[in-house]
Amino acid sequence: MSLVLNGTTGVTSLPSINSGQIGGRRNVVCNPNFAVNQRHGTAANTTINTYAMDRWRSYGGPGDFSWYTKSDAGEGDGFYSRFQRTASTSQVNVMGMTQGLESVDSKHLAGKEVTLSFRAKAGANWSPTSGNIGFAAVGGEGTDQSPVGMTTAANFIGITAALTTSWVTYSGTGTIPADKTQISFQISWTPVGTAGAADYVDIRNVQLELGGTATTFEQKTYGEELALCQRYCFVMAPSTNASVAPAFARSTTVAFGIAELPVTMRTTPTLAFSANNDFQVQFLAATANSTAMAASPELHKNMIAFTATVGSGLTAGQGMYIRDVNGGATITASAEL
Repeated sequence: MSLVLNGTTGVTSLPSINSGQIGGRRNVVCNPNFAVNQRHGTAANTTINTYAMDRWRSYGGPGDFSWYTKSDAGEGDGFYSRFQRTASTSQVNVMGMTQGLESVDSKHLAGKEVTLSFRAKAGANWSPTSGNIGFAAVGGEGTDQSPVGMTTAANFIGITAALTTSWVTYSGTGTIPADKTQISFQISWTPVGTAGAADYVDIRNVQLELGGTATTFEQKTYGEELALCQRYCFVMAPSTNASVAPAFARSTTVAFGIAELPVTMRTTPTLAFSANNDFQVQFLAATANSTAMAASPELHKNMIAFTATVGSGLTAGQGMYIRDVNGGATITASAEL
């Protein structure tokens, strides 16, 4: 079989369509525009070495900073990441952001040529040494390790970019060593001096793909990105006074609840709860505010299980449900690397 293009037959190869590889997804980076931010929404993360936007965590020494999702009326879906030093701070520790792929999504890249690309710009007062930012693709030899603690880690792509105050695309190409079983992306810089009001860096359109050429950025829908992110983190945030989960009483003071997860998580998650008094047990015609929330050993990759403790009033075996109280109740299930 041959293709006919403008009357010419016998085409033997077609390396791309619309500047992209043939055969499915190109970009292996999850949440590459930082649009999904279940943990913080529009608020800032100010704690180093923790996850902020889904799949992305900060790293480095102590820092006085804010890291949050921004949006504009510009390209693509309009989302990007802004990492900003707090004005007037003089903390100058190295800092950065990183994402790690789990091994099952990394091994098929081993031994192959790949291209890393991204778009970035700086604030007027951005202050790293020489105005440079480092962007690296790193390979490790462990299994599902922390992206900043991989065994025998080695860079296979290193990009040093001197940013301007306008969006610019940067890229680099390299071959992943055949013995690497896990991949991460690390963006880092070392600030100097005292921070001004616009000491920040903006990043968007992060893409890692097979081949030696940076192709057009692959834009997935928000729903697709959210589902991919929920393999690693799911934040249950019911509306005000809405149900969190069905439950039954295990004793006069403990209600046991379960909630199905929207996707299968990478591994059995850990649970974190907002304030105890954000939750309430509704039973028969009565309610009782929670005094303690805790994960239950029955949870697994497809379902979370937890207990809500109240002062008294429950009857063992009695059906009930656990709900939000006046807004603000959240349960965060995390299966991050």
